[in-house]
Amino acid sequence: MMIISHNFYILAEDDGGALAVKDGSRDGTLYRLSYERDDVQSINQSFKTALFEFWSQAST
Repeated sequence: MMIISHNFYILAEDDGGALAVKDGSRDGTLYRLSYERDDVQSINQSFKTALFEFWSQAST
């Protein structure tokens, strides 16, 4: 099990995970939190693109 040592602000959420920003970060990096894999991945996209892709994946 991976231990996540950061706090995140959740911007969007579905059953499998969330789109979030890291608490205290000022660089605007978005993160995809996977509840199923207990994983955090940075997303190198604009908020608009990341949100569109997040909701597209959630609806499939």
